[in-house]
Amino acid sequence: MAAENGTPGAGRRLAVLGAGVMGSGIAAPSVGHGIAVSPIDPDRRRLDEVPAKIDHQVRMARLMGALPDEAVPGALVTAEGCRPCGLLLELVRAGHLGRGSGRGFYEYEGERA
Repeated sequence: MAAENGTPGAGRRLAVLGAGVMGSGIAAPSVGHGIAVSPIDPDRRRLDEVPAKIDHQVRMARLMGALPDEAVPGALVTAEGCRPCGLLLELVRAGHLGRGSGRGFYEYEGERA
């Protein structure tokens, strides 16, 4: 789905849990493809480092030809703009907490964590 500016991810939003190596590795190509990304991490230092990391990764991807030069990057936005997933909230309220309870998005058989 391309927006009016031709960038495939324009108008989409993504919350990434964790702002370390893996989180910024997920966020960078998303931003590069026009998706607005909200990194979420309890470590304020990591959150402060994310913009520079992502900018560097997006520039490197463009230099290597992995991202088109004309793609309009997505924004990094604060987590305050994120809403919890409705289905996840329903499961938690019902006590379906994943492996520990035997149910969650899946039903688990056998030994519980």
